[in-house]
Amino acid sequence: PETDKITRLTIKSIVYRDDNPSAVIGSRIVHEGEKILGATVVKINKDSVEFEADGKRWKQNVRK
Repeated sequence: PETDKITRLTIKSIVYRDDNPSAVIGSRIVHEGEKILGATVVKINKDSVEFEADGKRWKQNVRK
C-alpha cells in the first residue's frame, strides 16, 4: 500500500546547496530526479523532500 511506501521513505538528513542538494533517505544518498523505493525525488528543500509516485505527489519533512 501507498502508506507503506511513505513510511519506508525516512528522511534522515538533507545537505542543501543551490546547485546540488542531496538527502539521506534510509541508508541511501539521493539527488533530485533519482528514484527510491518506486518514488521519484522531485525536489529537495532545506528541510523537506518532495516525492512523486503513481501519479501522486507529496512532501515529507526531515525526521527528527
